[in-house]
Amino acid sequence: MKVHLLIPFSVAVSVASLALMKFRVEEIIDVERRDKFLDVKLRVTDDVLNEYKKEKMDTMQKMEKQKLAQEELKKGIDQLVPGEKKGEMDACSSAKKKVMDEMAILQAQQKTFQEDSTKEKTAWEAEIATLKEKLTAESPICQYLKPGSSLPGTCPEKKEEPKPEPPKKEEIKEAPKPEEEKKAEEVPKKEEAKAEEVKPDASKPEEAKQEAPKQ
Repeated sequence: MKVHLLIPFSVAVSVASLALMKFRVEEIIDVERRDKFLDVKLRVTDDVLNEYKKEKMDTMQKMEKQKLAQEELKKGIDQLVPGEKKGEMDACSSAKKKVMDEMAILQAQQKTFQEDSTKEKTAWEAEIATLKEKLTAESPICQYLKPGSSLPGTCPEKKEEPKPEPPKKEEIKEAPKPEEEKKAEEVPKKEEAKAEEVKPDASKPEEAKQEAPKQ
């Protein structure tokens, strides 16, 4: 009974150990691959870092060289300035200052000239306007000119004013008369009426004379 149980148990244990070994082998292979990749990556980064270090050293050396060259140039400039170059620089600066002062004076003169010109222009325009008004306005001498006469350049020809027309007879209206005048006028009117009545009778024989030869 014990032998019969030990054989399958041993077989199962062996199979499990084989499976575990296989799984472990795969894990070991993955770990080795990762180690190799990390090793390669580390080498690459190390190379890049070394290159950066070299470039840094080169740039530092160049900067030191440039500093030395700059110091030498400063020394040369300091040596040159006390001599002729300093005199030339002073002359240039004084000439520049003189030119700037002249420019400032010219700008001030230009500004004052512009202001004066604008003031004169406004004054001339005002004077021209007043002269135009005087020319257009009628001179007081023109009032004393006779009609039909003119004064060239000062007064135009003075036209005669139209005379008022006399009122027509039809438009004349009789003023109201007092009662005594009315009575005095009625008497001659009656006499005139009688005379008119007599006149037709006197004209009848003349008409008869004119009709007689026609028969």
